[in-house]
Amino acid sequence: MSEQAERNNANAIAFYELMFNDNEPREAVERYMGAEYRQHNPGVGDGKEAFVEYFAAMASPGISTSTSRPGRWPSAGHRGAAA
Repeated sequence: MSEQAERNNANAIAFYELMFNDNEPREAVERYMGAEYRQHNPGVGDGKEAFVEYFAAMASPGISTSTSRPGRWPSAGHRGAAA
């Protein structure tokens, strides 16, 4: 894996941890999301603020997710929220 791919992978995992396990969507967005965000879920508005509001409302204390399978992240050429 290239250095860039390794950085992208580490950033994606850090975003995921901060966003979902630490329930800090605003901080995750500020640290890792680009200037513009296009939401593909028709029930959620476009833009970073809509993203934060949606996921902050869905946060559930005591529930966590796993990032134990980083080899399953998209290919090095993928450009996602945390790329």
